[in-house]
Amino acid sequence: MEEILELLDNKRIEYKMIKHKRVYTIKEIKDINLNKVGLIPKNIFLRILVTKHII
Repeated sequence: MEEILELLDNKRIEYKMIKHKRVYTIKEIKDINLNKVGLIPKNIFLRILVTKHII
């Protein structure tokens, strides 16, 4: 996570981070009041693919 924030800072990309429990639907976002500011949060999924070669 720190690497991502550092990258955003280095690129001078403005962001606001709000920590919350995991949500998977718009209903869950509304249930925990994440949409109070009038914006719907965006999900960012990062995946690192690791391949293992077994010999």
